[in-house]
Amino acid sequence: MQQIKYYLLACILTVGAVIQGASGQEQQAADSLKVQAKEVKKETMKAYSQAEWFYWGLRAGGGQMGWSHDNDQVTVDPGTAFSGGLFFNFRPLKGTEIEVGVDVMKLTTKASMEAYSATVNTTDDEGDKYEQRVAVKNVTEEQELLLLNVPVALKLYASPGNWELFVKGGVEYRHALKAEYDQSGQFTRQGYYSQWDLLIDELPDRGYYTNRRLDSSGDLTWKAVFDPFVGAGVVFPGLKSNFFIEGRYYLGGSDPVDEKVARPFAGPEGNGSVINYNNESLLQTGKVSLNGFLVNIGLRF
Repeated sequence: MQQIKYYLLACILTVGAVIQGASGQEQQAADSLKVQAKEVKKETMKAYSQAEWFYWGLRAGGGQMGWSHDNDQVTVDPGTAFSGGLFFNFRPLKGTEIEVGVDVMKLTTKASMEAYSATVNTTDDEGDKYEQRVAVKNVTEEQELLLLNVPVALKLYASPGNWELFVKGGVEYRHALKAEYDQSGQFTRQGYYSQWDLLIDELPDRGYYTNRRLDSSGDLTWKAVFDPFVGAGVVFPGLKSNFFIEGRYYLGGSDPVDEKVARPFAGPEGNGSVINYNNESLLQTGKVSLNGFLVNIGLRF
């Protein structure tokens, strides 16, 4: 009987030790899980904090851009524009962003003038006074532009659910990597000397011609400008990146074309030869500005 008591006591002590050991292991496992959860939470909050104040992205799109011209005789047609680049966004305050980007835009536009005429009293290279008569018809011109743009904008955003809506306004710095024009038309440039009642209408080597087709081409002298724009868009939810679409409208501002001429199609100066002579671009007369719209799609990281 005494042996049975000792045996039962030993069993009870053994079971108690096993239970205590299991309880200790469970506590260690629970403590380990708590540490891991804290680390995950810390990393999640860190990533969330970074996403809250900074992100970057890529965008590409197209639209229509064209010239406005203060000369009613010049007809301008908008052309198709393609643009692409990258951007960086900073969020100094909730609901507010500052966006800085770099884009490249390729653009082809057209301009035309159905008819133009002018009469100017001037002096030839020998000092004789005469009346210069210029008449032009069916002039067409195409401009090809490759622009480096740096837009800076202030954005206001709201987040209904997982979506994000935004509006923005800013200015864009434009620098021309390429700005060329090709022009053709029918041109007349005559000289009338009233003192001798003499009209010179066909002497190309001295700068006089009638209904002559001239093809001209060259570079547009471009000066860097800042042009305003406004826009709006929507950002869609995603796992590792966000897809977005935005529309942007350029209001038209500064005139980027330098080296203006007082009047178009003045012809060779000083009775020079018309051979290899280039007329100036239609954009080099009057005031012009570039305006239109783009629709961009892209990814935000």
